[in-house]
Amino acid sequence: MSASPLPSEPEFDVVFIGNNNGGRNRLSPLSASARQRNRMSHMLERHLGSRFGLFGRGWSGHSSWQGPIRYDDQVAYMQRARLVVGGFPPVRVPYYMSDRPFIAMASGVPLLDFCVPASIASRAGQDWHPYGDIDTLLQLVRRLLDADQGRLAVHAQDAQRYAYAAHTEGHRARSIVRLASELRAARRADGYCRPLLPDCFAPHVDPSDELRWAVMNWRG
Repeated sequence: MSASPLPSEPEFDVVFIGNNNGGRNRLSPLSASARQRNRMSHMLERHLGSRFGLFGRGWSGHSSWQGPIRYDDQVAYMQRARLVVGGFPPVRVPYYMSDRPFIAMASGVPLLDFCVPASIASRAGQDWHPYGDIDTLLQLVRRLLDADQGRLAVHAQDAQRYAYAAHTEGHRARSIVRLASELRAARRADGYCRPLLPDCFAPHVDPSDELRWAVMNWRG
């Protein structure tokens, strides 16, 4: 897997890729997240007009809707924008993360994402840009669109290299195999394995500081 160059003139200021699907239970966290996602899309559409690109299923009625896309085409569509928005997660527990942030960072386009506690997505404010609600997201969009685009591009390219160097499917698979091998070896040796951490933390993070958040109910 290798990075691809960005177009010189992005078609959109902001792109969001995601489906409009909150499930049947309106009291569920997934439904609450979907309502936030819907409101976010309406607000970005109102502020950016045709400069907002909305991709995914279920967005009929949105003037910014560009239709559904293939999962494997996400990076190419993100690269049609100056900024990528990650959306709102269904839960806000420490370390919650889908594959969305790393796909976005792999695009080489600056990523704006909701900040959950103890995020592992590298350096907040540099490799990605955090927000806590829709109002702060809109403020952040305006600020970044007016910011030094050359500097933003340099940080986004750093994030892109980081994503390809540490957060592909291959990296996750090798980490799982390593953890399973160490656990098995320790149990065979003395019946207990010390708490183990996956290989997912940014270089500036001391993994030992994350143990209380990243490992719970350990039964090594």
